[in-house]
Order: sequence, then C-alpha cells, then structure tokens
Amino acid sequence: MAQLIDQVGDYRGKAVNGAVSTTTNGFPQLVLNLHATSVYDGELSEWVDDVVDSDITAYLCLFGGSGKPTLAVQQVIDVIGWDGASFKGLNDLVKELIEDEGGLPIGFSVDESVYEGKTRLNVNWIRPYDATPTRAVKECTPAELKILDQQYARALQAVRGKTKAAAPKPTTKPKLPVAPAFQTAPEPAIRPAPSATGKSTKGRAWGAIVKANKAEPNVENKGGGAGFGDEQLVEVWQTTIVETVGDVDDKQITREQWYQIQEAGKAKVTVPF
Repeated sequence: MAQLIDQVGDYRGKAVNGAVSTTTNGFPQLVLNLHATSVYDGELSEWVDDVVDSDITAYLCLFGGSGKPTLAVQQVIDVIGWDGASFKGLNDLVKELIEDEGGLPIGFSVDESVYEGKTRLNVNWIRPYDATPTRAVKECTPAELKILDQQYARALQAVRGKTKAAAPKPTTKPKLPVAPAFQTAPEPAIRPAPSATGKSTKGRAWGAIVKANKAEPNVENKGGGAGFGDEQLVEVWQTTIVETVGDVDDKQITREQWYQIQEAGKAKVTVPF
C-alpha cells in the first residue's frame, strides 16, 4: 500500500488519476493523484531515486474570487498542454493523457501550509517532468516597480509618515507660545456623493478602470477605451479617488465609495464612439 509523502521537497513521478472539480467555495480546480518516483537533492543538484510508493493529491485552484486566472493556470498549460478553451476540454485531456501513457509524467513541489491552526503538506507547484526545480524569487521589473510606486503612492505616503524620525530634544527650555485669539473653525465643505450606487473593492475598481481603458469601440455603449499609458492611468486613478472621497486613507474608503470611484474612473477613460 502506498504511503503519503511526509516531507517538504521537490519530487517527480506521474499523475495516475485526475479530473476537474470545484473547491468548497465553488471555484474551478484541477485535482491530480500524484505518485512520486524520485526526489531532488539540492546539495547534489540531482534526482535521487529513493522514494518508494509515495503519493499525494494536488488541488490546483484555477480561478479565484477575482475571476482572474491563478498561477496554477500557466502551470497546467506548461505541463499538460491545455489550450485554456474550456474546463471540459481540460478534463478530457487529462484523462486521455493518463490513459494513453499509463500515468502522466510530472514534476511537483510539496510545501507546508497552515489552515485553521493545523499544518499540512500540499502540492504548491507543478512542472514538466524533466524540468529542474528552482526556488528563485520572482522579481518585478523596474517598469513594474515604477507602476506599483505610482499606484500606491498615497498608501506609501501614509506609511512614510508613521516612520519619520523623532525630532531631537531641545537643549534649552523653549519659550511658551502666545495663545492666539479665539477663532471659530470653518465648517468643512460637504462633498456631494456621486450618483452611482453599488459595491466594489479597491482591486476590482482598479481592474474595471484598466479594462475600460483598453476596451474596443462598441456601437452598443457608444464608447471605447482611451488607451492611456500606465502613468496616465495611475494619474486618473489617484485623481478620481481624491475627487470622489477626498484625501483619506484607503482603509477608510467603504465598498460603496470604491464603486463610485470605479464608475467615475471608467467614465474618464472612455471616449465617445
């Protein structure tokens, strides 16, 4: 009887069964029953065939709550050759490859994860059978870092404000300031709320504006995306936030306000058709 893999590591072997199913939250996932035949020795930089009857099941979530593909999608494309056209097509392809080859050759990484206070081993990556495992950190390009700095400029400013060095203590006793004449503070201006109603989040609002910016002209909605560059788009994003809710911390913005920001931003990047 096969035993379960009980150590973190990089393995290779074959998938002996597989199918497309859904997670407990209803998201599509690919489930693979994996049988390991060798483990990678990082010190020797070679595969060691001393894994006997060691199995594990991989649960590869393909799309999450945002509706965007997860990292597992590209892995499935690289390893299995899925064209991304349909989940039925993926399900049929997996079963066909396993049946034709008596098991689909595959490499995979096993790591620890904590869920509800319990530590367990999970497959967190799959790769082609002959690929050499790497644990390199994926680094953003300078252009990507610049966009991140612009997109999160307001949030970074708040962080920077909390880390300012304390002013040095005065060496002499300071003079007491003269109390100013009493004045009544002016009433703050009330910012009118946009007419758009609904709920969104920061991530969804940004994604909707990016999508609208890239949209092709459409006769039905009589508009298309302006096609702004990254810097222009970030400027629209920041300006829309300030115009809609004022210069406040992102954590204070409600889901209703994020929706208003989303709709106002979409309007700014849409041009008449």
